[in-house]
Amino acid sequence: MKQKASAYPQHLGDKIKHIRTAKGFSQESMAYALKIDRTVVVRLESGQIEISNERLTAIKKFLEIENAPLFEHEVKISKNRLLMAQELLIENRLPETLDIFKSQASVRYVPFEQELYLLYTMIEIRLLLKEYKDAEAKEKFDLVAIFIDDASVDVQHMFHHSMGMYLHENEPGTTKSEALRHLEQALAIGTNEIKLDPNIFTQIGIINLMNGKPIQAIVNLERTVSMYGDSRTNTRAIAFCRFTLSNCYQYVNDFDKALEHNNAVLDLIVNTQYNYEYSVALGNMGAIYRHAGNAKKGLEYIEKSIAFDKENGLDGNEQGIHAMFCKLCAKALCLLDMKKYTECRDAIAQAGQYIQQEDWMPIVCESVVKFTKIRDTCSTDYIENVALPFLRASKDTYLMHFALDFCARLKAFYAKRGADKKANAAGNIAGEIFMEIIFGKRAEE
Repeated sequence: MKQKASAYPQHLGDKIKHIRTAKGFSQESMAYALKIDRTVVVRLESGQIEISNERLTAIKKFLEIENAPLFEHEVKISKNRLLMAQELLIENRLPETLDIFKSQASVRYVPFEQELYLLYTMIEIRLLLKEYKDAEAKEKFDLVAIFIDDASVDVQHMFHHSMGMYLHENEPGTTKSEALRHLEQALAIGTNEIKLDPNIFTQIGIINLMNGKPIQAIVNLERTVSMYGDSRTNTRAIAFCRFTLSNCYQYVNDFDKALEHNNAVLDLIVNTQYNYEYSVALGNMGAIYRHAGNAKKGLEYIEKSIAFDKENGLDGNEQGIHAMFCKLCAKALCLLDMKKYTECRDAIAQAGQYIQQEDWMPIVCESVVKFTKIRDTCSTDYIENVALPFLRASKDTYLMHFALDFCARLKAFYAKRGADKKANAAGNIAGEIFMEIIFGKRAEE
């Protein structure tokens, strides 16, 4: 039940009594530890006598709250430390955030300092969400929700932003309406003493994209990029935002912008620990050029990605083998576009060497082979009736990109032969697949 302000401790002795009771200590046990009579404890807690610094130190030691902020100036210091922790958290400087957060652990024992307590709890929630401890975070959300109407602007903003993040991951369905409502409410509330987290616009943009609104998504994602500017304080978050923007611009066929943002990703994470992400961005660069009609440039980046994987040992595990197979198939498609049919078949043969037990690998290989022969056979049956349904149902990002590519090729094939209805159908399916790639689920789900 929510406490009224009058129920909060009104003086130092009252605060000590509140903490002692919450921690389950009796007046007798405290009197024994301090070597005083129990009646003195009663008078201390009722405010009848002053508490000396020496005695206060002894009381804090007994209650195990040596660093608890019991005076106004201590509360201000703790609040400033927590505000700094929040700023570091936005910049993803987790070790520094944790150091400050742990140093303020005694705030847990002073819930009567409501603003301070809620600020501490909101930072704790963000840390729990970063560790994917959603159940623990939900318990903390429920606690904060009791007091949220009377909380400060900053705490309310943090609450709705974090709740939006939580619901984005846990809300069923694809519209994420509740997540979006909380994120937009956080923006409407604004901030006072804390910085606005640029990533709130990334999260809103992704939900826009999930709801089939790529232009709105682009507006919000570009706002994140603008807020970060030239900063590299949160490299991974900036790279993720720009990578998503690159995909958005591909969706609306603005390949120049797609290349701009994907190239920015490469600049951000080159020579960092994000080797896997760098390899993906190289491959995506190749895909953008290929979809823009520049197969030669696309081939150049795909080959760079293949070489990077081999140099950095990324092709040794199951994920690496998977990626290498797909990149070799993408290489084959570039060569096919360049009408280098012999080299195309060589690339398919190289990809075939990576075929494991998965049934999708032969399907991708066979599909590429079918495309090398389509100008002679004019047959699309295997692609339409076997490959596309299978790859689309896999919901695997790499395989869905192949499905997207195959649709684009079918569209071009039909358009060249004047089969406009079939060309338009292939184009519509390509649009659906692109949205499935972005958020991993079909719109109708």
